[in-house]
Amino acid sequence: MSLRAIGRSMWFWLGLVLMTWSSADAVWAQSPDRLPSGLTIDHAIQFGLDHYPSVRVALARVEAAKSGIDLTRTAYLPRVEMGFQQNMGTFNKASGVFFMTPYTPPIWGRQGDGVSYRGAWGSAAGTMAAWEPFDFGLRNANVEAARAAERQTAAGVTLTQLDVGLGVGDAFFMVLMAQQTVEAMKGNVERRRVFSDTVNVLVKNGLRPGVDASRALAELAMARTQLIQAEQAEGIARATLAEVLGAAGEQFDIRPGPLMTLPGSSRLPEPAPWAHPLAVAQKATADVFQKRKEALDRAWVPRFDLMAGFSSRGSSWERNGNREPGYGGLFPDVPNWVGGWTMSFQLFDFASIRAKRLTEEHNQQAELAAYDQVIQALTGKHFKAVETVKGANRIAENTPIQLTAARDTEVQARARYQTGLATVVEVAEAQQLVVQASIDDALARLGVWRSILGLAGARGDLGLFLNLVRSSTGQRNP
Repeated sequence: MSLRAIGRSMWFWLGLVLMTWSSADAVWAQSPDRLPSGLTIDHAIQFGLDHYPSVRVALARVEAAKSGIDLTRTAYLPRVEMGFQQNMGTFNKASGVFFMTPYTPPIWGRQGDGVSYRGAWGSAAGTMAAWEPFDFGLRNANVEAARAAERQTAAGVTLTQLDVGLGVGDAFFMVLMAQQTVEAMKGNVERRRVFSDTVNVLVKNGLRPGVDASRALAELAMARTQLIQAEQAEGIARATLAEVLGAAGEQFDIRPGPLMTLPGSSRLPEPAPWAHPLAVAQKATADVFQKRKEALDRAWVPRFDLMAGFSSRGSSWERNGNREPGYGGLFPDVPNWVGGWTMSFQLFDFASIRAKRLTEEHNQQAELAAYDQVIQALTGKHFKAVETVKGANRIAENTPIQLTAARDTEVQARARYQTGLATVVEVAEAQQLVVQASIDDALARLGVWRSILGLAGARGDLGLFLNLVRSSTGQRNP
């Protein structure tokens, strides 16, 4: 190979390595496991549903339950056993009857003379097949019980997804509320700083007593402390949100989207507690016991098996107990076949089956009573959520009035102080009204959205909330 060809080859492999590295880097950059920047609440809920460990646990349990159905269906298949053995042993026999035990292997052939510890080779091979052609519905009942267990775990997945979605949504609101509080505290610090500078000028000019400067400085320091506390709360809320997203420790930014404006008015839904995932899961649990009871109703029936087998044996022992020379018993050379059917019936299992059935029946009654309790609790939760939405809307309509009045009061209080008609305490109180009104107004709008999320949780359908968010941002609902 020429030097030019070697050079082209080196450039080719170098380029291939760089392309592979850049492709891997691009895949890592677009990894769906990384939190996207500018996270909105609908994206956050979907991210939590995709990544929170408890959802993956529930999904894995559903797959395990499906495997349980497949395992139960294998009872329809015929059983086929095959085996081969080689051994060396004696041929001493004793007359009389005894029960077979694992430590007394059977000895075939006529009894020999005397007792000897001489051994000889023996072998056996064979296969046996058995199939149950009918079972009076027992296997189908077991399959239905397995399917009921699968439906129970599937309902658990929906319930887990609802809990995770609500947890993410609530944590998202906590971060937004903390951010709004921080913004209000920053404005409060700035107002008190400006007022403190004004007071210092008036005190230096002898227009106000020195105690006013101390009071204004104390109010400014207190505002800074409150800002630090608000920033601390925001950091904790952000860490909590990352945890419920399944991305603990990661840094990310969120976007409020339409949550800082009031949603459009819509008709509040009617209660449907039976459709809530918790009610569905509870009903599925009761169904599991019902199916188990139906399976036990067929567990006492006799069992019929069609059987067929082929086997062969080899032995170095003769009929009279003498040992043949050589190694003829190492391999089975005497064949036999057999075919037929058997019927087996465990007569005294009826008592134990009846006791098991009563246990399943009582368990079912307990779960049905729990289902009624769940329906009552969900119905009450729905109406509480409706009242919360109504109250949140009324509060959101009132807080702008509160904020406007507080701002006017603060402006007038400062003007009166500068003309000597008001004290520094009156200005401090007016500024405190402004910061409280600012926080209340921001939290009131978020409170309306949060109450709708709570109503969606009470109904067990996050779509009520997500569809409203998407329609408020002009997105098309799925």
